[in-house]
Parts: sequence; C-alpha cells; structure tokens
Amino acid sequence: MAYKVKAGDTLGQIAQTSGASLDQILALNPEITNPNLIRSGQNILLPDTPQDTVVSLESEFDKPIPKNAQTLDQAIEPLEQPEPTAPSPMNPIMEIGQGLVNFFIPRAYGEASEIPEDVQIKGGEPPSVEAIADISTAKNPADMAVKYLGIKEDTPEGAQAVRGFFDNIGLSRFGEEKTPEEFARDTPWCATFLAQVLRDSGVDTMKLLKTKDPYAQTRAAAYANAGESVALENVKAGDIMVKYHSADARKKDKTLGVAHVGVVADVKDNEVFFIGGNTGDKVELSSYNVNENKFDFRRVTGKQDIPPESFSSLLELRAGKLGRKIVDKVSNFFTSINA
Repeated sequence: MAYKVKAGDTLGQIAQTSGASLDQILALNPEITNPNLIRSGQNILLPDTPQDTVVSLESEFDKPIPKNAQTLDQAIEPLEQPEPTAPSPMNPIMEIGQGLVNFFIPRAYGEASEIPEDVQIKGGEPPSVEAIADISTAKNPADMAVKYLGIKEDTPEGAQAVRGFFDNIGLSRFGEEKTPEEFARDTPWCATFLAQVLRDSGVDTMKLLKTKDPYAQTRAAAYANAGESVALENVKAGDIMVKYHSADARKKDKTLGVAHVGVVADVKDNEVFFIGGNTGDKVELSSYNVNENKFDFRRVTGKQDIPPESFSSLLELRAGKLGRKIVDKVSNFFTSINA
C-alpha cells in the first residue's frame, strides 16, 4: 500500500506506526537512498501487512548482498551499459540516395506528403475502402503502375507484395507450400503484376481475358487478346504491352516464357518505355527497341487518357530509376564491407 509523507514525518516513525521494519520500507522504495531524507508529499510504499517479507535478491542474481547494503542501488552492481554505437558512414550517403529517390519517384496524385497514409496503396495489398474514390478517378493503368515502382522480390517486403499479387486474383493456394521469398524467386510474376494494376484501375481481369480460368491472369500471352488492338503509332501511356520472346532467346534462357508484359509509359525514339513487374526481379521502368522485337499493344476499353499535367514525364521516370540504382549500389557496397 502507498503512504503519503506528511510534514514532520520520519521514516522511523512511519515504520513504527505501520508495524513494518525500516529495512522492509527501504527495500520497497529503492529511490530512498538516505533514510533520513524524505519530503512532505512524497509517496512511499509500505508492506500490506507487518508480516510481509521482502524477497531476497540473492536467488535471482546468484550473488550475496553486501551486509552493509541499505538500498537496492548498493545491493546490486549496475548492469554493464553497451558502448554507444558510432554512426555508420553509410547513413548520410543512404539518406542522400533515398532523398533522390523520394524527390524523383513520381506519384500519380502529386507529392506523397499530400496523400493521406490511409489512402496510399501499398504493393500487394488490396485498396482500402478509403482509396476506392481515388482509384475510380485514376482509370488509366499507368497511374496505378507508377505506385509500385521499386518493389523488389529479393526483399522481405517485396516478396510479400509479390505473394499478394497472386492472393488478390484468387490464387492464395498457388505455391502456398513456399515462403514468400521462395515463391517470388521461383514464380514468374510479370503478368500477375499487370493483373494487379488493371484491377487497381477498376478492370475485371477475368472478363477482360474472356476466361473463367483464374490462372490465365498469370500468363503473359493471354493479354495479347485483352481489350482492343492498337497500332504502334497510336500507342499511349496506359496501354498494355505484350513483347514476345524470340525462339533463340527462349532457347538460350529456359526460364523465359512466351512473352513479357507491362504498362506503356511512353514511346519515343524507336523505344517503347514500360513499367513492368519481374523486370530484373523488380517493378521497374524499362524499354524495348520497336524495330528489334515483336509486340502486341492492347487498349482497355473505356480507360480515359491521362491528362499530361498529372502523369510523370519520361525524364522523371528515368530519374526515379537512376535514384533507385544509386541507393541499391550504395547499400550493396556498404553491406559487403560490413559483412
């Protein structure tokens, strides 16, 4: 029980009145380092009954208590304090690199500081109720694809996001025997990323592909029949790109499927720039030469054009990619020297 010290009280008087011993009171109140110094208004703990005993610290610390100890501070040697860790030389460089990324990575709706935390869409997660209105006004898939830039399958968060892409299209049982890291590493996911982006944009991907097989959403070649065909000269941001791998490329790399898919960001100087999942094991901006590859371009019916002022320029997208590369290289360098 607690006792509030009154003017004129001494610890000896309090002990006598309560029936407790001075040692008991001192043991329950280790902050009292001098039994002759207590102040009016101070709260001290008293044993609930005079018979209460103070638990010995000897059994807990396996060390005898000095006979002349009057307080816990005297009875127990202080724990060793860890040496303060010197600031890593990596920290300021990483902060600069991350600052570049945050500065250059474009957002579909302005700066991140203007987007409420509960409305921002996270990789691999279905959009929240609060984000539905936001999504409904961003019907072009390129808007949605930008939000996932930088997700990497070789990080715990990235692997979980990849796993989430499959969960969100109803394939939670697919590869469930593997950890997210194993699943992301072993499973091609460019088409499933595209399905996630399209679903974020309000598209029913099963209807788009005219199928009842949910696995069709994970096959890149299936998107060659999605929506309407678009000629190269008419391709716009938000169109679906289906790039076919050549027979020679598939022969050299047995892991390649029939095609690679992504969302078009721009067409410039004989290059198709797109945002794709599983592009170098991450969601990243990349490009293909239009004269050296075979393509199909498809447009989702009813998807409105992106106003030029609201979508990131190719320069911004490239700068964002450069920023992410800088961070990765600096991080890998310091990881190697600290290993």
